[in-house]
Amino acid sequence: MNNTLHHKNTSIRYGIRYTKRKKTIGIKICGEKQVTVCSPRGFGKKYIEGLLIRKWDWIIRESRPVETKNVRMEGDPVLFLGKKYKLSIKNTRNTRSLNNIAAPYLDQGSICVPSGNPGIQNALIDFYKKEAGKTIKDRVSHYAAAMGVSPRKVMIKDNRASWGTCTSKKTLNFTYRLIMAPIKIVDYVVVHELAHLVHMGHSKEFWKTVGSYISDVKQKRKWLRENGHALQP
Repeated sequence: MNNTLHHKNTSIRYGIRYTKRKKTIGIKICGEKQVTVCSPRGFGKKYIEGLLIRKWDWIIRESRPVETKNVRMEGDPVLFLGKKYKLSIKNTRNTRSLNNIAAPYLDQGSICVPSGNPGIQNALIDFYKKEAGKTIKDRVSHYAAAMGVSPRKVMIKDNRASWGTCTSKKTLNFTYRLIMAPIKIVDYVVVHELAHLVHMGHSKEFWKTVGSYISDVKQKRKWLRENGHALQP
């Protein structure tokens, strides 16, 4: 860890390990505010530091001590439809509820969790699930009509293995984490799964169908590969 990078009033230490076997740059958390960057040759220090800055919030969160790593705190950055919000604990008489607890809500640049909520993390997940249910199902309806297909059911799940699936019984399953991605990425995943109602495999015809409704498919797949790790509540 012979390099130090300062950003957002804090700093991290990092090392760079070049290898011929890597085709993409990977970031490995090694300790609190310490990372190792595994990179193919050809990427200089300036480029790598730019990448670390783009991943800054994720690095700071993931490098917390184990006992606080998954504990949400006031001011933490949280994603919603591709935009960064701040987590805010609010004193409020808000009467909205989810699972018998005060429900989080959007307020300009913040996702607010009413004070007294017994589980900030769980409340935030409930918020994401509720919003994912509304947004994803709306996008499915829109594209299903355009594509002339009819899924039997649309489910929002806590799926970590994939962004979406299509079953042989025409049920579409989506992870609620997708609601943290930009809407153009949501649309890509929705169309991808709807296209499986026509072509179950990933044939040339399948990709042609996806490309008929979504532009820059390769770039959107690349975005998910490079940013999917950060779509965590």
